[in-house]
Amino acid sequence: MQKPPPMDKNVCRQRLLSMPDAKPLVFDVGAHIGQTIQEIRTLSPNAEIHSFEPDPRSFAELEDRFKGTPGLHLNNVGLSDRKGTAAFHRNNKSYTNSFLKLKNSRDWRWQGDDFFEETNADLPLTTIDNYCSDHGVKHIDFLKIDTQGLEPECLAGARDMLAAGRITAIETEIIFDNLYERRSSFHTVEQTLLPHEYRLVGMSRHLYDSVGILRELDALYIREDRLESFRAVSLA
Repeated sequence: MQKPPPMDKNVCRQRLLSMPDAKPLVFDVGAHIGQTIQEIRTLSPNAEIHSFEPDPRSFAELEDRFKGTPGLHLNNVGLSDRKGTAAFHRNNKSYTNSFLKLKNSRDWRWQGDDFFEETNADLPLTTIDNYCSDHGVKHIDFLKIDTQGLEPECLAGARDMLAAGRITAIETEIIFDNLYERRSSFHTVEQTLLPHEYRLVGMSRHLYDSVGILRELDALYIREDRLESFRAVSLA
């Protein structure tokens, strides 16, 4: 019997977007300039995608690339555990922009990266629950969160959707290293997910330092009651 492929990001996404009883509705939280949008549209051209990017500069590039794309909803707002505003830190490398401040650490310079803050500004926030209520979103098939350390708050802002079983699967970045003022962990993510019957099914995009210490990864979770449908999908 042929060994199945590891449950990495691409395999997980293929399975989720191919589930016969699922209409693929995707939330791309921390869209940056649209890398995930392009990946999802390649796997499922008819997927409906709600994209969230708080930084006006990155959002302008996102609009230039995708404005007018059918089934794509672009939102220039951050997601957290509350509505309001918060200081957003723009760094010299835009992919490190975050609502968390960079920590003064030299650990990341081994790979030629020297990160520093250039400016900051108060930007608007909302929650997944509020957005879903305001826009009539009843179910999310795939929730991707890459918010540079703010993933626990994003999940906390989805309490109602999680409790109601209205999010099938979640892909979240976890940064274990001291890049920001606060580190993430499996615990900070799973304290919200495990009470709602989510199971870790795979990990991908492992990033290590020069001596092999894990710095960050993407963790893939799915609801227990959807596992059989997930397993049944054939990728042949």
